[in-house]
Amino acid sequence: MAPKMINDILLYNPGIEIINFEYAAVSQDIRDGKALICEHFGVKNVSISVVDSLSDHPTTTGMQQIVDQIITALNV
Repeated sequence: MAPKMINDILLYNPGIEIINFEYAAVSQDIRDGKALICEHFGVKNVSISVVDSLSDHPTTTGMQQIVDQIITALNV
């Protein structure tokens, strides 16, 4: 997430909770940078673990695994 976008969302939507979901297959440098930005702005940063995929795209099973991880993170 871009810092300006986060700042604008928080400015125009006071009290809103922002959650960043990121895929674990992204490089460590990118994950570290996003984690730093999320920490600065108080954004919950949730890593989605590697799921079943075909040619780097989630299969139907992988998509369900993503949904399950998001639901778990949201405590729904």
